[in-house]
Amino acid sequence: MTANLAEKLQYFWQLKRCEKVWIFILFPLSGLIRLISLIIPLGYLTIMLGRKQCQIPELVVNFIQLGFARRIGQIIDIMAKYTPWKTDSVVRVLLARILLSYYQIPHVTYLGLKTDESNPNCSISGSLSTQGLYLKRKITCAWIEVRQTHITGLHLIDKLDAIDSYVGETALSSVIDD
Repeated sequence: MTANLAEKLQYFWQLKRCEKVWIFILFPLSGLIRLISLIIPLGYLTIMLGRKQCQIPELVVNFIQLGFARRIGQIIDIMAKYTPWKTDSVVRVLLARILLSYYQIPHVTYLGLKTDESNPNCSISGSLSTQGLYLKRKITCAWIEVRQTHITGLHLIDKLDAIDSYVGETALSSVIDD
């Protein structure tokens, strides 16, 4: 146990200074977002995701921004393993969106539904039929992408139905005009 803790601390000290700052900011922020997500319905939280888009525009992202975005996703996924609360995909996506917007990296956020209850990384919500009968539970999942590259959240495109997509304000300013 002590050796495992020593390895984790050694890994933490090898991180760059900005990555350590991200962890210290994101750890309590993830708890706050988790608490808010338990109190406020997901429909109201979508305001924080950006502008809802039916067609996803092609975004201009350079390789430095893409690498930076991938590292943000890795740090969020690492931090999420050590939170004492459940840091599901919606919380991870909101955290990633905060950092990506801060660094002005264009991104697209997706919300999807999954009917399989075997995945612990998604929020569970009820599903009602048109007759008002309870049919089955739906799992709300979220993921975020930069230039068709998965950053964080649940990424099972073939098993999920993407119901909404949101484009951040930085992405709207970097759209390629055809």
